[in-house]
Amino acid sequence: MRLQSLQHLIDLVSAVGRPVRVVLIGSSSLLPQFAVLSQPGSPLELTTDADFIMEPVNDAIAESLQLAAGKDSAFMAQFGYYADILHPGIVETLPAGWESRLKPVAGYERVFARTATTWHW
Repeated sequence: MRLQSLQHLIDLVSAVGRPVRVVLIGSSSLLPQFAVLSQPGSPLELTTDADFIMEPVNDAIAESLQLAAGKDSAFMAQFGYYADILHPGIVETLPAGWESRLKPVAGYERVFARTATTWHW
């Protein structure tokens, strides 16, 4: 996935869901900090989804986003990538202290992604 593709998804999720906070998790959450990972031949080049936790979220908004830009949607068919809207309860499965690794995504005051101190491939 390219950083521009991730930004496209962030814009869509933010506009439709109107969340107070958006958290990116999963491999695509590294792109805001390491855009080089989306370049040809890099580890995330073939990633096609971004995992979003929206706060707050309700079932109707989550379902709307899944239908509009989720896996197997017309959006995915057109652009080749999609948003995976995760249930907020997923945070219960994340390691202790995960929120302390969140960093604001540049250009988005309500969007946060995990940080990494280094990345090697």
